[in-house]
Amino acid sequence: MKTINAVRHHDADAGQAWLEVPKPIVKGLGIDNAISRKCLVDATSVYLTEPVASRLVQLALEDKQVEVVISEQPASQEVMVQELSGYTPARLGDQVTLLEDRLIDLPRVNDLGGEEILEIASQLQDRAQRYCNVMLPEHEWVSDLLQFKDGLNEVVALCQCPAHTSTVGMMTEVRHGNSEGYVCTAYLTRALSKAGMVAVPLMNAKFWSWEQADQLSRKIQEWYCW
Repeated sequence: MKTINAVRHHDADAGQAWLEVPKPIVKGLGIDNAISRKCLVDATSVYLTEPVASRLVQLALEDKQVEVVISEQPASQEVMVQELSGYTPARLGDQVTLLEDRLIDLPRVNDLGGEEILEIASQLQDRAQRYCNVMLPEHEWVSDLLQFKDGLNEVVALCQCPAHTSTVGMMTEVRHGNSEGYVCTAYLTRALSKAGMVAVPLMNAKFWSWEQADQLSRKIQEWYCW
């Protein structure tokens, strides 16, 4: 497991704190545009305002094989604001540190409900979006296909099909878009007793090249174990 050292700068008088994290780490998480412009930067680090921005980064790090070790250091808000620059994605620079992805266990059918399926779709969309932001920046969009559903129809489709196993799997495909470009789709699947499978679509991502769509497809297969 990789360890990252971070520093929490705290101004007790102003009631303000910043979590200092290396720029390449933040860049590699693919959350450049989600970080508040209230954060600060210097030549090597991003100073994330607490609790919102720092929590965003820590949640992204939890999705990786990472342990964050935080040390405390007193600070002056006035000095911090004077000596550091305001955050913009462009100020992260070009250096990127890529962290190992944590494998995700898929639940058994007996543990599958609407909320569980929605959570799988949401987590997959979030991870795919962050991966595309870093590795496939020419993607057009990534969408959670179950965002406005309750997941109950998907539960029925997966749980009531005739099958000899309670295992749920993940399948991906790449195809031409309706008008142009290529779409990578991820499905939650369950094999049928005799032949074939039930497939519930979870996420779509659109690309302008087949190679990039296929790269995401292969990456998604690496994320899940079943």
